[in-house]
Amino acid sequence: MSFVDRRRFLQSSLGTVGALALGGPLSADDAPAPGGAPSAPFDSLFLTWRQDPTTTMIIQWIGDADAPDKIAYAPLEGGVWRTAAVLAKPFTGTDQQVLRCELTGLKQGSEYKFSIGDAKPQYRFRTMPAKATDEFCFVSGGDAGTGSHAVSSNLVAAKQDPYFVLIGGDLAYDNGDSPKTFRRFLQNYSRTIVDSDGRLIPLVSCIGNHEVQGHFGGRRDQSPSYLSVFDC
Repeated sequence: MSFVDRRRFLQSSLGTVGALALGGPLSADDAPAPGGAPSAPFDSLFLTWRQDPTTTMIIQWIGDADAPDKIAYAPLEGGVWRTAAVLAKPFTGTDQQVLRCELTGLKQGSEYKFSIGDAKPQYRFRTMPAKATDEFCFVSGGDAGTGSHAVSSNLVAAKQDPYFVLIGGDLAYDNGDSPKTFRRFLQNYSRTIVDSDGRLIPLVSCIGNHEVQGHFGGRRDQSPSYLSVFDC
């Protein structure tokens, strides 16, 4: 398969390759039912991991320096709400920040809800199951981009209700010099990669040549937008 044909194939088929959300207790009645896609100012919100996917979750988005500094979370079916700190770091090449909160000590194979600061929307996610005999599915693809083909592929992927999405490089085609393009990729992902129960689907990625200045001839450290977000 030629390089061009491979790209077109992956653009059209992402999602068809499957092996396959404040300190003390709060009332769950204080907010509408959790679930669904994020909206502004959290329209680049997505989930990922850097540790054990059965007991942790990273919640991350791109925003302003005055963004909320805490996330509240609890088991979906009820329980004590807890809080975790949001840490900020520069989104390289812009005046915005990468906002990140890592939740730890979660229960394996369980569902959670969370909210950001004082915002009312609640979002949902699930942790990975832990037993080797537990079945799960994921979606794999690459050469994603930000156009209408990417949105269509995302919608197909989400319909598979995967536990996570793995993109093996060339996420946004920002070529290491367009933070705006990289954020647009995250906005597309955030808006469309939501499963049939309203859960956000974590993103696992690999760096590709189109994340890097100079493409194949560039160095890994020449991918400022990608490494601002996936530096774990």
